[in-house]
Amino acid sequence: MKMRWFIAALVLLTVVNGALFLFREPQPPAAPAGAQDGPVVGDFGLYDQRGYFHQLYRYKDARAVVLFSYGAGCPIARKSMAPFRQLVKDFGSKGVTFFLLAGGEQDTVKALRADVKKLAIPAPALRDPDQLVIEALDVVRTAEAIVIDPRTWRIRYRGPIDDRLNYEVEKTVKHRYLRDALESVLAGKAVQRPQVGGPGCLVSRRKQAPVADYARVADILSRRCSRCHRQGGVAPWAMDRYETLRGWSAMMQEVVMNGRMPPWSADPEVGEFSNFFGLSSDEKRDLVHWLRAGAPRGSGPDPLLSLSFPSDTDWPLGPPDLVVDLPLQEIPASGEIDYRYVTVDVPIDRDVWVRAATVRPSNVEVMHHAFAFAIFPESLRGDQPQWHRGIQSFFSIYAPGTNVDAYPDNSGQFLPAGSKMEFQLHYQSVGHPSEDRPQMALYFHDAPPAREYHVFSASNVDFVIPPHARNYRTGAEYRFKQDAVLYSMMAHMHYRGRRMHFKLHYPDKSSEFLLSVPNYNFNWQTIYHLAEPRKVPAGSRMVVHGAFDNSAGNPLNPDPDKEVSFGLQSWEEMFIGYMMFTTARE
Repeated sequence: MKMRWFIAALVLLTVVNGALFLFREPQPPAAPAGAQDGPVVGDFGLYDQRGYFHQLYRYKDARAVVLFSYGAGCPIARKSMAPFRQLVKDFGSKGVTFFLLAGGEQDTVKALRADVKKLAIPAPALRDPDQLVIEALDVVRTAEAIVIDPRTWRIRYRGPIDDRLNYEVEKTVKHRYLRDALESVLAGKAVQRPQVGGPGCLVSRRKQAPVADYARVADILSRRCSRCHRQGGVAPWAMDRYETLRGWSAMMQEVVMNGRMPPWSADPEVGEFSNFFGLSSDEKRDLVHWLRAGAPRGSGPDPLLSLSFPSDTDWPLGPPDLVVDLPLQEIPASGEIDYRYVTVDVPIDRDVWVRAATVRPSNVEVMHHAFAFAIFPESLRGDQPQWHRGIQSFFSIYAPGTNVDAYPDNSGQFLPAGSKMEFQLHYQSVGHPSEDRPQMALYFHDAPPAREYHVFSASNVDFVIPPHARNYRTGAEYRFKQDAVLYSMMAHMHYRGRRMHFKLHYPDKSSEFLLSVPNYNFNWQTIYHLAEPRKVPAGSRMVVHGAFDNSAGNPLNPDPDKEVSFGLQSWEEMFIGYMMFTTARE
């Protein structure tokens, strides 16, 4: 399956919260009276040893954030865990958030999981395999604590926990540096000793190659970003020349470092997918180092000037067999817009098997998503799939992040003569009155296919998320009634959605972890295509677990004071794990 060309290109800029580069961020709020001004720590996003995603600026409601540099197997770091555990116990209840930060080659998921379990470490171990966070914070040794004040995002203390440890020596504690620093931060006072040197294992930093030249960067951006960052694309600006790029360079660094862009939200440690459109480790390092260096132009022609794109009037899968036109939609300049339901006739005079279907807006700026549901004629209504307004299934979907692909080989969806198509349209205002005229393209098989294509879901509508709940968990499951071949999965929640993962349980009691989406973003509805489709015996169960973040730290949360339950509107919530698979036709 081929990923849609304009979705494969990544939108690097959306509404964001901060930056990971020191000294390049807009001025933060003034420090509390008496507090010294340390350097600003910009936003960053990293996975922990469990596969959960953490974004620093989502902890803005913490009273302090502690990053403790760690290395699996480092004796001093390990011996520091006893006082570290006590500090978590004493200050965690007072609103202080603690993390380990590990980025050495030895700090694998397996090694960190083992240490967290063996040492009973009561804090997530953040993995920084690209070492871009470690570089930004200039972490040289393990066993160094960095205290960040979320009121200003400035460093208030960095140094050891105390003076007990030295190389191959343990002494009586005379100075409890980290405890004293935390007490001062919580009291709004200046930290008396804001920086203290201490022992620790040297962190083996990756050798930094020379800053990539502009040609290399332009190649990365043209493959990953520019087909959305073009005139008429879904991105907010066109990546069409160096001068434009340089003007947006600070924002580019920000969204790459905090994990908002590229919008590939799957944990790289789980599963392999044919439509991967994130940045490789080398691409990310080359791009960020170039941006940190000030986006140097170098010499030679500008590769971005020579980029060309298919016409906006072209369909990604080629000329359709049928185009279904929807009526003009008028979008107000501001305000929340309820879902719209539009039903139109499908002008076919014979039964057909559809091999591909895609919905597209004429105005990508205003459409958030669209579902299409086939409505069979009355005589065949009993054979119609049960869509349940998209909760259980859908015929076709449009959303930023979805892919336009033909169905798997020799498979299709049945569409009888006399059918109608109901569309669920979700629009967003953009500050001025707008219009959209959506269309749907249908592609037909010449003869009935051997297999039927399905979209089904594991969904849950019975939940109530309390106000301010940061990690409200829920789950659902789907049981396969007949042998199937599973091709794709898609997580769907709304603004409070935080993470979702899919685990397939086979009848022989074995299981397989297929997809984890720990950094879910409602603005991007990615369908993840398995690199190797799975044969699923009848009786297998797809178990889907996930969590919502209804806290003030969630930048998308409409109202953290509100109790939230299931509903179709964006300010309500959904928990749906879609699966795309085929079965033999009966």
